[in-house]
Amino acid sequence: MVMLLVAYGPVQDYRLKAHLPEVCYSAVGFRVSKKDIADVVYRNNAPPLVLSRLVAAKEGRFEPISYWMRVGNDIATGVFDRQMARLKYGVQGLIPDGALFRVSTVGISRDLSYRIQDQFIRDLIEAIAPEHRKFFVGTSSESKS
Repeated sequence: MVMLLVAYGPVQDYRLKAHLPEVCYSAVGFRVSKKDIADVVYRNNAPPLVLSRLVAAKEGRFEPISYWMRVGNDIATGVFDRQMARLKYGVQGLIPDGALFRVSTVGISRDLSYRIQDQFIRDLIEAIAPEHRKFFVGTSSESKS
């Protein structure tokens, strides 16, 4: 079983912004591993999707997590990237929308979880009509394909 969470916010500003999984999981008592960055090739001739990976564990629950954020047309892997994207739009007088995409599995090894999650992400993006993919991967990645 693969879990997918999509959290959308029409405005990404100082008051409203996506909460990162490492913060949310820690807040409810999970131990969260150090975050790693990974690339997932989801389509030939497209740049890879850059995402964050971590493991959350609590009372026998072992949950490897992959996630990425879209801020406007850009993909962000953490707080710094998100702030830079917001700054980029801000100097243009724009307040971007944003979305957080979290994929996780429970109870299987980290390596197997990430292989399953990578395939799920590829299958998910492939199943989305090309004109709607930018919601998931931004247009800066799509325009290069």
